[in-house]
Amino acid sequence: YAYRDSSGALEVTLDPVETGFSVVVRDDGTWLERAAGDGEAGGLGIPLMEAVTRRFEISSSEDGTTVRLDFPLIRESAEPLDA
Repeated sequence: YAYRDSSGALEVTLDPVETGFSVVVRDDGTWLERAAGDGEAGGLGIPLMEAVTRRFEISSSEDGTTVRLDFPLIRESAEPLDA
């Protein structure tokens, strides 16, 4: 998506933090805005990011696009939760 009809670099980093981890994806491409009138037909990427992350950010400029995804740390409990 980043480069449409050409190729280019993609950088992905994973940073652990105490409360989870962050994934940052960077490229030198441009963000593809949804065309007016597309409604909900634009795809599943952003709704999926909203559903599975604690927070996400998309920033785009003429120098490229950065997407940051913050995921919570999920710990399994040794004891079952009381219902």
